Amino acid sequence: MDLTAEVLGEMMGEMELAVKDAEARKAILVSQGQTDPRDPKASEAEGGFIVETLLVTCHLEP
Repeated sequence: MDLTAEVLGEMMGEMELAVKDAEARKAILVSQGQTDPRDPKASEAEGGFIVETLLVTCHLEP
């Protein structure tokens, strides 16, 4: 495996972890009644959080 494939594999693994972490955080907020999963604004904000988390996790500039 070349270096590029290895780095991409690591990034994919990090992205999977970031998505799982963001989903877990959202589940906690929903269970506490802090966000409504049916609310489009809450969903949009959560989507932005997931993308931001992925960018930071993958060491990319937003």
